[in-house]
Amino acid sequence: MLEIRDLASVRALASTGSFESAARALGITPGAMSQRIKQLEDRLGQIVVVRTNPVRLTSAGETLLGLAQQVELVMADTIHSLTNDEISSTVTVAVNHDSLASWFLHAVTDFAARSATTLDIRCADQAVTSSLLRSGSAVAAVSAESEPPQGCEVIFLGGFEYVAVCTPAFLQEWFGDAGRPRDGCPVLMFEYSDSLSRRIAEQMKPVGGTTRVHYLPDSNAILAAAIKGMGWAVVPGLMASKTIDSGDLVAIAPRSRLVVPLYLHYWRLGSATLNLLVACIRRSAAQHLISR
Repeated sequence: MLEIRDLASVRALASTGSFESAARALGITPGAMSQRIKQLEDRLGQIVVVRTNPVRLTSAGETLLGLAQQVELVMADTIHSLTNDEISSTVTVAVNHDSLASWFLHAVTDFAARSATTLDIRCADQAVTSSLLRSGSAVAAVSAESEPPQGCEVIFLGGFEYVAVCTPAFLQEWFGDAGRPRDGCPVLMFEYSDSLSRRIAEQMKPVGGTTRVHYLPDSNAILAAAIKGMGWAVVPGLMASKTIDSGDLVAIAPRSRLVVPLYLHYWRLGSATLNLLVACIRRSAAQHLISR
């Protein structure tokens, strides 16, 4: 039989990444923590945690992590409805970096002002955020996928516009009349997993030429680097609008604009806390994203 402490142990391991830190979070010794997991694995007949550094949950562990988060949310809601007391709980949400750097921050700020629940925001490419939902690592995810994982609801949030930009001087130096970059033109990308920038860069790739790529790990840093003339970049329209209006940056070409539909996937729990989070996200999306 599963016990609440089993789920709490898996949750602590997933959050901290080590037996020592998880034990400290639960107020027990590392030896007791290790024994709990061993006993859990013996009862289930399968491995829950791969003892690497940091530790890694197996598929069974991820299933338990998802259950742990569901139980935590339902318990918090139930105690609040019965006693009006707030107990400690955490909601994990997956979101792409560009949304977090622009419109999504308004949503979580709104939620934090209305709830005692703490937030654990996980960032990933918008094409893979839903995988965190499937693994049990998150209870909600902003995704470019329209089909939700099993057991989840989906809401269309709106279109997130991207635009390829550079400084006026950079445009004159590196781009021809057709809007294509010249051979060796530098481009700024968000790490190696930046699928969106790669898609637009491929459309604008110089014929028979090469592209020089600079990788930066932050959306705001990419925008700042573009303003300094380090290269051209694909950035959210929400972030670029002020710099375009001021003349610091220009849109490279009409075809460089791309609107990506964003969806919110979330567990079908009926949790008041999760419903509040969903409402805050929908409200912010309606204010900042492009409607159909």
